Amino acid sequence: MIACISPARSNASETISTLRYAARAKKIKTKPVIVMDPREALIVSLRREVEALQNENDHLRNALDINKTSSASITNVKMPPNMDMDRLIQMDPKELVDLVKHYANENEALRRENAELFNSRDLLQRDHEIVCRENERLLKKLEDVNS
Repeated sequence: MIACISPARSNASETISTLRYAARAKKIKTKPVIVMDPREALIVSLRREVEALQNENDHLRNALDINKTSSASITNVKMPPNMDMDRLIQMDPKELVDLVKHYANENEALRRENAELFNSRDLLQRDHEIVCRENERLLKKLEDVNS
C-alpha cells in the first residue's frame, strides 16, 4: 500500500489519519477460496458417481459370470475379502444371485450413508467458514479497539 502523507503542520491530522488507515490495512489478511460453479460441482459429483457405478457394475458382472468361467479365470476376479472362491464355485446359481442381491443392497445402503456423510461434511465446512469469518471480524474489531 502506498500512503500519501505531508510533512506540513497544516496537514498533520490528515497525515495521522492516513497512517492509521495504512496500519489497519496492512493487518488485513485474505485467504483465497476456490469458488466452484454449482453446475461444475454437480458435473464432478456425477462423474464420480458414474465411475463408482461402472466399477460396481463390473464387479457384479464378474460375480454373475463366476459359474460360466473356468476356475483359472476366476482367480483374477476381485472378491470381497471374506469370500472363499471354492465355495463360490460350488454355490447354486440361485444362492449366487441372492448373494449378489445382498451385496447390491448393502452397496446401496453404503451409498446412502456416504451421501449423508458428504452432506454433513459440507454443512460442517460451511459452519467452519462462518466461524472463521466471525473470528476474523472479532479479531479485527479487537485490533481496532487496541489501536
